[in-house]
Amino acid sequence: MHVLTREEMRAADAAGASAIPGGEPSLMGSAGAALAEVCRAYAAPGSHVVCFAGRGNNGGDGALALASLASSHRCTLYLLHERHELSVSARVAVERAADRGVVVSLAPNDPSAALHGADLAIEALVGTGSRLPFSARMEHVIHALNAFRGPVIACDLPAGIDPSTGECADTTLHARATLALGAMKYGLLVEPGRAHAGDLWVCEIGFPVRLLDDHQRTYQALEVLTFAHLVAERPQLVDKYAAGHVAIVAGSGEYPGAAVLCARAAARAGAGYVTLFVPKAAAATVRAHLVEVVVREIPQDVDELLGALTNASAVAIGPGLGRTEETRMLVHALCAGLNQPFVVDADGVVALAGFADLVAGKRAVLTPHSGEFARLTGLSREQVERDRLGAAKEFAKAHPRGPVLLLKGSPTLVTQDGMRPRLGWAGTSALATAGSGDVLTGTIATLLARGLAPSDAAAAGTFWHGLAGRVAERHRPGGVMAGDICEALPEAMGLARAATRDCKPGCVRRVLPTLP
Repeated sequence: MHVLTREEMRAADAAGASAIPGGEPSLMGSAGAALAEVCRAYAAPGSHVVCFAGRGNNGGDGALALASLASSHRCTLYLLHERHELSVSARVAVERAADRGVVVSLAPNDPSAALHGADLAIEALVGTGSRLPFSARMEHVIHALNAFRGPVIACDLPAGIDPSTGECADTTLHARATLALGAMKYGLLVEPGRAHAGDLWVCEIGFPVRLLDDHQRTYQALEVLTFAHLVAERPQLVDKYAAGHVAIVAGSGEYPGAAVLCARAAARAGAGYVTLFVPKAAAATVRAHLVEVVVREIPQDVDELLGALTNASAVAIGPGLGRTEETRMLVHALCAGLNQPFVVDADGVVALAGFADLVAGKRAVLTPHSGEFARLTGLSREQVERDRLGAAKEFAKAHPRGPVLLLKGSPTLVTQDGMRPRLGWAGTSALATAGSGDVLTGTIATLLARGLAPSDAAAAGTFWHGLAGRVAERHRPGGVMAGDICEALPEAMGLARAATRDCKPGCVRRVLPTLP
């Protein structure tokens, strides 16, 4: 999906108003209809819907949403300003709502009184045009909405969130759901804004894809619709090798579990055949925990290992290998000698410190967290954390022939030279558990084995991993382990496919599937 900052969306709005037949009134009409559709998901016919509307076009969107709902719901529109103070488009929208039977009045001094008897509230105060500080009157409305026990739907952006950074004002709306209009806003995908947005919905409301492409200059991201389309369903008639053969070089006597988790994730992600190469010291332990995976010892001769990897569709390197000179030499030899796509994680990434050029020109993905990335680049961890986007873009620029970089964090960033960073935003704090990264590595390896380009495999793997974390958290709240994330991968994919079966680009849609 398209992800825009405040400035990018403002430019897209201006371009859309002149490029789209019907201009601004058409966009506002589509926005109001889309917002009404979201409200219907949270309020049954006959229920009472209240909207607080500001003076600008965001308020007009809210008014037109009530106009669409008026035939099936009781609707009341509360204005924070006199009608003559509204924008021209908002004033027209309010008149249309009144013509449809919506009760229109000024918001009372005590906005909580306006919510008595309401079943759902719409916040259409400012949208992406918010400027701080808010007036005392607007703060009172936000406080009342936060105290309201029914669902609150934010129009485009909850009041108080900066759409370009995700930073929140002292007074910020806590929405049950947010409908992003035209394009997703960056501030809805990152903390702390993400925590205030609730269920995320999006609708392009008629903006042409090319226009949004032209104005999306900073980020991009997957949603459930693009994820499900990117990861094709396995054909009905396929053998295990055609489904993807993943080979993994991982583990050590000290960290056999990393290898086990990586291999299980590759299998749960749909690889038809998984071969796991581990050091002799880890072999017995690993075999005791894996039945469906072929476990082999890493041969002493690296050329023999490269020969054994020839038949693999994709290779994963690094989880739990340890940080020894032997590991460093092994990783260097593998990265230099492999011809198929591969993913390098954890100790494998550390082994490439100062030698990232070994993966130049390769179909490779590196998946460090901030500490491993600091070792890879020579930066301090503090420097990386201070500007993760800048550090990732600098690395990509310094390595124009690859690899794809997946920098784990909140949000995760997937980038390479010449590519707008993709945000890995779908995760949850449940992913912050030992072994979670090993599951991600196995998932990406399977996607590489299924033929996805490295950048797509990294982005799709990150989204899938995040969704699996949400599923695992639903089943085991407060106690998710990496193995739970691994076991949740098939269910997460099933939910994604079910959520997008009747969904098309441009429609009103959730960007994450509803969890059972």
